[in-house]
Amino acid sequence: MSRANSHFTLSELNDLIHAAINGALGSRSFWIVADVTEHSHKEASGYHYFEFVEKDPSTNRIVAKIKGSAWGNASQKIRVFETVTGRKFTNNMHGLAKVRVNYHKVYGLSLELEEIDPHFTLGVIEAKRQETLRRLVSGYRDTAEQGAAVRFLFLQ
Repeated sequence: MSRANSHFTLSELNDLIHAAINGALGSRSFWIVADVTEHSHKEASGYHYFEFVEKDPSTNRIVAKIKGSAWGNASQKIRVFETVTGRKFTNNMHGLAKVRVNYHKVYGLSLELEEIDPHFTLGVIEAKRQETLRRLVSGYRDTAEQGAAVRFLFLQ
């Protein structure tokens, strides 16, 4: 390292960052809940590139974001996910994913997808469907009650 001049080259600093991240996290994996955005898929290679995003539920403001990728076995797991859920792995998908932290000297910090739980996403889809049905039924009841009140007023 170039400490005699009390400076580092960028690659030396990146080596330190890489060693610190690997030392702290090793080869551990983590299950995270996040949305997928900025998704692109390279058909020829099977590579997926995207961002994992967390949004504040009350404001929809992004509170966390990191690059993500999937290839090899993870690409096969994405195909299984798509088959089970009947949905494409794409933007604005909310899911539960098993990831590993990766720091590359050129490409920076990212999360490598290892697994994605289709049952979690199916639960989210079902919950949204139930909420939509509840709002439709509630809106229908409100409209029916308003109609009954108007009919009552005109019959008087």
